[in-house]
Amino acid sequence: MHFSLTGNNYGVVGDRVPGIWLYPKSTMIHIPQDAGTTINQHRAPTKALLLNTPYHVKVRSVGSQVKVYLNDEWYYTHNIIGNKPSGAAHVFMADPWYAPANVQISNVVYEPCPSPENLLKATNLCDRITLEADPGLIEFSNYLGLVTVNADYEIEFNLTINALTPSWGNILHFTTTNNNMANNGDRIPGVWLYPNAAKLLVAQDFDTQANVATPMGATISIGEPHYIKIVAVGQKIRTYVDNVLYSTITNSNLRTKGVANVYIGDPWHTPADAWISKVYYNPCPTPFKYLEPSNTCDLVNVFSGSTAIEQNTLLGSVNVLGDYAIEFDLTINGIVDGWANILHLTQSVRSVGSTVKIYLNDNWYYTHTLIGEKPTGIAHLFASDPWYAPANVLISNIVYNPCPSGPKPIVPSLTCDLVTLLKEPSQLENANLLGNIYVHNHYAITFDLVINGVVPSWGSILHITQDGNNDKVGDRIPGIWLYPGDTKLLVSQDSFTSRNQFGTPGVSLDIGKLYMIRVEIVDQTVTVFVNSNVYYQRTISGDRPNGYAKVFVADPWHTPANAIISNVYYSPQKCVRMCIA
Repeated sequence: MHFSLTGNNYGVVGDRVPGIWLYPKSTMIHIPQDAGTTINQHRAPTKALLLNTPYHVKVRSVGSQVKVYLNDEWYYTHNIIGNKPSGAAHVFMADPWYAPANVQISNVVYEPCPSPENLLKATNLCDRITLEADPGLIEFSNYLGLVTVNADYEIEFNLTINALTPSWGNILHFTTTNNNMANNGDRIPGVWLYPNAAKLLVAQDFDTQANVATPMGATISIGEPHYIKIVAVGQKIRTYVDNVLYSTITNSNLRTKGVANVYIGDPWHTPADAWISKVYYNPCPTPFKYLEPSNTCDLVNVFSGSTAIEQNTLLGSVNVLGDYAIEFDLTINGIVDGWANILHLTQSVRSVGSTVKIYLNDNWYYTHTLIGEKPTGIAHLFASDPWYAPANVLISNIVYNPCPSGPKPIVPSLTCDLVTLLKEPSQLENANLLGNIYVHNHYAITFDLVINGVVPSWGSILHITQDGNNDKVGDRIPGIWLYPGDTKLLVSQDSFTSRNQFGTPGVSLDIGKLYMIRVEIVDQTVTVFVNSNVYYQRTISGDRPNGYAKVFVADPWHTPANAIISNVYYSPQKCVRMCIA
């Protein structure tokens, strides 16, 4: 089999995502995978398959590992470097570049979103997870499975120390990297007994600092059961022994989080000579409560009453999914000296894609364009926070929406149907992200446009991009602007041989007049129509990028054109690919 984003065999990232072969004159399986900037990443297996023997083959690519199973038994693991490319792929069985394997194949199933193996999870997002309930001696390399570790957490267990060990005695180890120490994610956290001492050490990685450890605490009695609790909240990680504070880590950096391997003892240290039981992981530590819903896009009613804001009022915790909308009623009673806090979600207003837009009484107030990905996870919600004076206001009806309408895939994404991007008339605004769409080699874009005036710089109308403005192939597929100080249209299109290809524009368009604009690419020709008349044409060289891309009206990198846009549609002009819905 061969999965290819490019429709080609080998040479660029995306050609093999993955491919599956038998080695020449062999029955060993070869599975190369493109990732990052390196093509054809693979490793050689050591076991040949038997002839005329049925096998159930499973290839799982989760995170940085590709694991291969035969009849549900592990065959080999390959660690890949870099992010795996994604998008719509051609699927061959077998491909056109190699001789077909002399095999029979059946029951081919593709799973686009496999969950990590051995993922230990609770029914609800904030429920406590049982890692180990029954008493047992801590053993070397005792692997439990995977747990999703938040920035804030609580770990608790019962521990009875039998004897000291001459080296570090490992008790628990959470690691996203499945390594011991040196890189972020190696210890989130790890728990040990000191060499030749009945004293606990907790080590935690932060985004900018690895292996931050607790100071040495008091000696714990041997042969007696102890209740241990580790609570990571805000800037502190506190360790308690029998409900008495034992040690504290204070660090203002973000704690490393992610899906972690869990060991009761790890494979890098001598296991602590101790009995352990009732080991629990709590992703939402007390005293913080989690505000339902647990992992859905339903609205979260944070607070419905009306109250004057008091400092350090913790309302609870919500699950931040990246994009969000926050609504509340506000009456300002007066001003205060210094910054006056109203609301604070801390894990590190309507936010969609790369913009935060603020509205007052449903009227636009201002827009802020963000740089970089927004953090996600459990966030503590204050009204107001403990670090600033409270605003002199009354607040009520606070609602948190984890899934606002905005940058979501615009369907249909892989068919030949017309796609409606925007229907109602809209004044062009900076960084107005409509969503994501699957872009084809041949397409037509139509929209209605009324120009209200000129702007002194390039005035963005519509911009479809797989990444940024104009740095790499895929940044303009296409982009549409008005010329600086003019009403002439410019259409720019990338290809793999030349970026930012555009032609000589036609005449200036009239201000205040309604125009129907159509931009289409058929074969190698870009044609722009204005009111069904050819405005200009240009031949472009090279194959054009396809795949998922963001759609802006207007983009975040230019001044928006002073115009009203409506009836924006995208249509694959030729459906030359086989689309698998």
